Amino acid sequence: MELRSPFNRFKRIFAVAGSGVFAIIAWVATAKAQVSIFEDPLNTRPGAAETIIPTQDPIPAPEDLRSPDGFIQAYDQPVTITLVNNTEAEIVYRVVDHTEERLLAGNESVDLADIPIPVTVTFYTRDGRLLNAEVSTTADAESQVQLTLSGTTLLAENQNSMIVQDSGYIFLQ
Repeated sequence: MELRSPFNRFKRIFAVAGSGVFAIIAWVATAKAQVSIFEDPLNTRPGAAETIIPTQDPIPAPEDLRSPDGFIQAYDQPVTITLVNNTEAEIVYRVVDHTEERLLAGNESVDLADIPIPVTVTFYTRDGRLLNAEVSTTADAESQVQLTLSGTTLLAENQNSMIVQDSGYIFLQ
């Protein structure tokens, strides 16, 4: 298809008059059928139906990309989370939607009882050190989770949250 300007539909007429040079430009419309890019929608081009527009799948959540770090069989009952600080640094932790930020001294532990799931626990050191988290559960205590926090020097191992889903799957991030 030839692309044409809408001005190509007109013919130019020039006239010279009198003793001086005086130009008159007149535009005369021609009655010629042509396709204009200004008149037709782009999707009516020949072959437009054959154009494949790639779609982007939604980005999956991290828990859909990897296996869980732990599992509990809570069956919609509250859980007890034991935080163990194996560092010398103070750790700031929070049970999202249930507590404000709290401090856990170095080499101490705390039990957080009757926490409904799903739940997210966030944690970090006050001095900005990197933390490595490890989850452990026991078969005899179905609704207990122990989260042990230790220091690391590797950025790839740094974690600052634990998510316990309705399904009982536990993910560290």
